[in-house]
Amino acid sequence: MSTILLYVIVPALIVSSFQREWAMKEFYGLLLAGFLAISYHVLAIFISKRYPKNSYENTIHGLAIVYSNCGFMAFPILHTLYGLDGIFYGGVFVAVFNLFLWSHGIRHFQDWNKDALKKILLNPGIVPVVIGMLLFVFQISLSHNVTQLLSMLSAVNTPLAMFVLGIYLAPVKLRPLLRDKTIWQTTGFRLIILPFVFFLLTKPIVAFFISEELQQIVEIIAICGACPVASSIILIPSSLGKDGELGAKLVLFTTMCSIVTIPLVVYLIQSF
Repeated sequence: MSTILLYVIVPALIVSSFQREWAMKEFYGLLLAGFLAISYHVLAIFISKRYPKNSYENTIHGLAIVYSNCGFMAFPILHTLYGLDGIFYGGVFVAVFNLFLWSHGIRHFQDWNKDALKKILLNPGIVPVVIGMLLFVFQISLSHNVTQLLSMLSAVNTPLAMFVLGIYLAPVKLRPLLRDKTIWQTTGFRLIILPFVFFLLTKPIVAFFISEELQQIVEIIAICGACPVASSIILIPSSLGKDGELGAKLVLFTTMCSIVTIPLVVYLIQSF
């Protein structure tokens, strides 16, 4: 079911969000979203250096700070708060996330190779954004039937995401995780400190140089960054024969905590 969400529902939602009339304001918004998404990941990598890469555990904790579950967790929230505008700009964050994950992230486990490049270019976070941007820039309108199909698939995103989340959380045993101070520290950085510091640093700059209408993009990028640890922190090490247990603990614990922290971060950034 998570595969359907990742490879069908979310791409349909992204492509659907790009079906709009050309406007320079929105084109500038895409460029701004790309710049902010890159800035977020650079800041995250800088903060992650608090964990020196002298052990496998520190490497996983560092990557957990950098990479959020931005597609699966952020899109239902962005869709609810900002409508298709949230997906339009949030999709750029997901594309940048994948570029960093399969370049910066993967090099902690293996050397750069052609397979990594293929995964950068051909993954469900990049392909629908590229297709959507081409449709938007060249003003190619999809047929009514295709548009209806995309709308129907997009409507399933939020309920299906919440259902899949419940499946992941159901078997979690919290007691051992509650005693781990390092997991608490990483959770604090991932869910609250990093997104809020990013927001405080970028909002005044954007407010000074950019029109008020585009300032919500800072909020959208901050919300993408406030999501729990990406499941890639489990999948990539496991696929390379390394231990995925610590990554699984971080994903599960931050996902449970995000039920409280995401509404808190949304409230804080919308209050400023």
